[in-house]
Amino acid sequence: MSLSTWIIVFLILGNTISRIACSLQLVKGQNACSGRVEVLYNGQWGTVCDNGWDLSDAAVVCREMGCGSVIEAKTGSYFGQGSGSIWMTDVKCVGNESTLSSCQSNKWSMYGCDHSKDAGVICQLTSIFRLVDGREICSGRVEVLYNETWGTVCHDNWDWLDANVVCRELDCGDIKETKAGAFFGQGTGPVWLSDLQCTNHEYSLRNCKSSGWGQNSCEHNMDAGVVCKGKTKLVNGNDACSGRVEIFQQWQWGTVCDDGWDESDAAVVCREMGCGSVIEAKTGSYFGQGSGSIWMTDVNCVGDESTLSSCQSRKWEKTDCDHSKEAGVICQPLIRLVNGLNSCSGRVEVFHDGEWGTVCDDSWDWNDATVACREMDCGGVKETMGGAFFGQGTGRVWLNNSECYNTESTLRNCQSSGWLQNTIGHEKVAGVVCHSRTRLVDGFSSCSGRVEVLRNGVWGTVCDDGWDVLDAAVVCREMGCGSVIEAKTGAYFGKGPGSIWTTDVKCVGDESTLRSCESRKWGVADCDRSKNAGVICQSHIRLVNGSHSCSGRVEVLHDGQWGTVCDNDWNNLDAAVACREMGCGKFIEAKTGAYFGQGTGQVWLSDLQCYNSEFTLKSCKSSGWGKSSCGHEKDAGVACQPKTKLVDGFNACSGRVEVFQQWYWGKVCDDGWDVSDAAVVCREMGCGDVIEAKTGAYFGQGSGSIWMADVNCVGNESTLSACESRKWGVTDCHQSKEAGVICQPLIRLVNGSNTCSGRVEVFYDGQWGTVCDDGWDLSDANIVCREMGCGDVIDKKTGAYFGQGSGPVWMRDLQCDKTEYTLRNCKSSGWRQNSCGHEKDAGVVCQPKTKLVNGINSCSGRVEVLNDGQWGTVCGDGWDVSDAAVVCREMGCGDVIAAKTGAYFEQGSGSIWMTDINCVGNESSLSSCESRKWGVTDCDHSKDAGVICQSLIRLDNGIHSCSGRVEVRYNGKWGTVCDDGWDLADAAVVCREMGCGDVIEAKTGAYFGQGSGPVWMSDLQCSNNESTLSYCQSSGWGTGSCGHEKDAGVICGLRVRLVSGSDSCSGRVEVQHDGQWGTVCDYGWDLSEAAVVCREIGCGRALEAKTGAYFGQGLGSVWMTDVKCVGNESFLTSCPFNSSSLGCGHEKDAGVICGYVHVRLRIKVKVAPGVDLNNSTIKYKLLKEIGRKVSTNQQIFPLKWKTQSNGMVFQKIH
Repeated sequence: MSLSTWIIVFLILGNTISRIACSLQLVKGQNACSGRVEVLYNGQWGTVCDNGWDLSDAAVVCREMGCGSVIEAKTGSYFGQGSGSIWMTDVKCVGNESTLSSCQSNKWSMYGCDHSKDAGVICQLTSIFRLVDGREICSGRVEVLYNETWGTVCHDNWDWLDANVVCRELDCGDIKETKAGAFFGQGTGPVWLSDLQCTNHEYSLRNCKSSGWGQNSCEHNMDAGVVCKGKTKLVNGNDACSGRVEIFQQWQWGTVCDDGWDESDAAVVCREMGCGSVIEAKTGSYFGQGSGSIWMTDVNCVGDESTLSSCQSRKWEKTDCDHSKEAGVICQPLIRLVNGLNSCSGRVEVFHDGEWGTVCDDSWDWNDATVACREMDCGGVKETMGGAFFGQGTGRVWLNNSECYNTESTLRNCQSSGWLQNTIGHEKVAGVVCHSRTRLVDGFSSCSGRVEVLRNGVWGTVCDDGWDVLDAAVVCREMGCGSVIEAKTGAYFGKGPGSIWTTDVKCVGDESTLRSCESRKWGVADCDRSKNAGVICQSHIRLVNGSHSCSGRVEVLHDGQWGTVCDNDWNNLDAAVACREMGCGKFIEAKTGAYFGQGTGQVWLSDLQCYNSEFTLKSCKSSGWGKSSCGHEKDAGVACQPKTKLVDGFNACSGRVEVFQQWYWGKVCDDGWDVSDAAVVCREMGCGDVIEAKTGAYFGQGSGSIWMADVNCVGNESTLSACESRKWGVTDCHQSKEAGVICQPLIRLVNGSNTCSGRVEVFYDGQWGTVCDDGWDLSDANIVCREMGCGDVIDKKTGAYFGQGSGPVWMRDLQCDKTEYTLRNCKSSGWRQNSCGHEKDAGVVCQPKTKLVNGINSCSGRVEVLNDGQWGTVCGDGWDVSDAAVVCREMGCGDVIAAKTGAYFEQGSGSIWMTDINCVGNESSLSSCESRKWGVTDCDHSKDAGVICQSLIRLDNGIHSCSGRVEVRYNGKWGTVCDDGWDLADAAVVCREMGCGDVIEAKTGAYFGQGSGPVWMSDLQCSNNESTLSYCQSSGWGTGSCGHEKDAGVICGLRVRLVSGSDSCSGRVEVQHDGQWGTVCDYGWDLSEAAVVCREIGCGRALEAKTGAYFGQGLGSVWMTDVKCVGNESFLTSCPFNSSSLGCGHEKDAGVICGYVHVRLRIKVKVAPGVDLNNSTIKYKLLKEIGRKVSTNQQIFPLKWKTQSNGMVFQKIH
């Protein structure tokens, strides 16, 4: 009876236990075999209290879950606090139970325990699945354990659903990509599963339908793999292996608090991310503050855990830590770029199996390169490189035939032929040029400027708090530049726009990128743009032996050594990149054939193929470093437009300083402007030493912005923008304070008739030399005129026209195209690459930028200057002899005779360009003098300045002032002109230069007697449009073989005449002006004025000055009034007069009676036998000697021989 009863009870209890048997799950662990223990009771999940919880209890859970051996029993809500009921406590398992509910415990309604004591477990996962040979813990070849043997899964029908089950089972987050074809290498052992058909609802891959265990014919070349997103990521780092640590929990990403964060913890993250060894554990939100939940704190890893979530910690939203304390990590990356021009370019190398190796360029394309750039945390790809462009690597060629889809986070996640599955040599290794995440802006070259960093697609600046040379050194290294020269603060390169991303930068100095340095990042509110940081680094390109800082032989730095570039295929596109890298303006010309001289050392680059989109020459395709058979006779060069120019100066080496920025030219404020600053400009412009630093808008006020102020150059900088200053937009400086400079020019004109004519000489290598006339034409001469600050070219001269020079013949075979700024920018055979002698020295005649108008000859008149293509006058305020002397010198005339004011030579028209001129007197041109320039509004044309200079041409022994033997002054001496080729066209130029009327006759054969001294000119070929005889073509100065018996002469029409008199030496005085004859008013008319008229027309002395229209009233204009002559003037128009005829009519026309006092001298002459005194030459010399011995005042002027009835002058007495 009792037995039956016990059996029934047991059966009832058994049925009860079976009916209420619980289910079990692990929650918030790092995989399916770890987590908080939860049990199901009455349809609700609840937790287990950790009272008495130990390894025996945990072992039962591991067994029940189908996991491996127990690793650790976790207490204190290790995997976070659960919710709802606590179903079990005081669990006491023996260890061999099959289920947790079989263990002794208090069950199903617990009081006195809370969720802070929820129990958890970590079991061994190896008994289920694993991922092998992946980059990180959540990627790799899928392997499964069956019958105590590891095997693989075949990729037949392997798809997204299958792979997603694996990711879920391994607690690796969502699926990222499926892999087939033994992508992660071939496994070993059986291929256990094939033809899987998962529905994505399974908890384990073993629960999916398949062809059965080992039921397939697959080989290991068909092994399946997977890339899961993982539950840990690195954010805002400087590459894929650095950044703020974030973990995925409850479908949200959150951060990790840095309390207790150390290298052991960081090492686990590095391993989990598939990176190399830990470099540094970062705290204090080193990589910027994150957002959302803080999932973990007090992390305490041993260091050998496979995932961060496996480490002991307080988990899942701890609220006693804020985002200023987020943990980060820097791990050794598994990809690097080697031998590039910066940290984002170079040969691609990957780390695998403990060894660095290269990537083959087979199938290497834009998508592959993009993944490499992304993995390096660089910007987008700029260019793919093959053929070992960045040099051949060493070690293994790890990858070949990469096929990336641009969605992969790392290169090793792309499909390929597998690790080391190739026979490729290093001559085919791949490279890439990526956009950097750091850039230099508004500098004077590609290696200087304001530092800017990229974040979230937006560029921002760096605050200069704590900015020093160590920080700058990292930027220089990252940019691929040379050593740091200087760390700049205070917005040295101007204020940048947008956000300030970084401040308090503290680099050790050996970091590869600025982002690797300790700093406060990604949004700085306590710093303004006036504190933007900058840097000046040594450039990897330089221009040598050019005419200025933006021209010269191209040299590049590679492997610590400077070398040249071969001119094979060197073209405008290549030259444009060099100009951009140098921080210069647009390219002007590509130079070949060692145009700037042969360099030394290696010829580093050849066969360049630039597309003008590159920022550096090294980024262009080429035959590779040092892979050229070129010699230095083929060194390439370039001429670029400088970013500094001189405006409104009197030559190419003087003017208002302007700089180019933001696509506009702007000026420089003269605050603090001195000789040190000016010296830098002179050097940058390729000019000689500084002569003077100019302030106060000396060269006139410019327009547009004032870009720079408070310039403070040391004096040895290569460019003005390299000097310390306030830059790129100055608002507290007026346009009247613009800076200028006068530098010694590197070109000069020697032995010419004025400052704009002469033998062309250029300064090179510390020495002046000449230019050979081979190929010398008007285009070449025009460049010289422009460079000299002169007007248009009048004529080019050859055959040492201005005399032979000395020193080297520097240039030959010039081919200028009229676009060059200096002669040395023109194509030529190169410096001193010629066999010319000085008998072929080239010269030029340019139109001066100063002219004399309405004068009595070419060396007198109203002073006018050229500006902006328009002639204007000079105000007479302050005009004196020192100013006039400069004009005389500039015009090539003799000494100054008089400085004229009050519109002495009539009023001009148009602008008054200059006033308050204050010349020292030794300046070479009027525009060199201190003055107010280029637009004067407080002066009118009644005050126009003029000058009378000693002429460099004269007529001697003529019958009046406009006739005689032609004599010219050159090199300080008067000489004559040979009559070879002498004709009316030549004579007409003399008449015009003398201020006389039209030519009447050209005289030859010493018609006006033989002169003395040199015969300066011969074989003249004037075209009758020249203003002076020296502008006409000829055989050159002093190069003829003529004697004085061939001295040329001229008879010109006078500009004054006597009308209605009794003979040619009396009558009403009329003068010619503007092609019309007019009279002279008799106001103030006396014998002094009459004497000048009589002398001018060759009529002896003035016998009487006549007034009141004595010889009748004339017609037309009254040209002159109030004439005031001293009496010794050569021309009536040389006397002061008033050109206004108001109040004077023809009833007051002036006249004159001239004549001679004839005094006859009878002389006796003793001669040697055979001497004929009636010889014309002897008579001329004798008359000249008598003139010197006998007083010839106006009473006996001029001396003439008396011819006797027999036609002879001298009669023989006995």
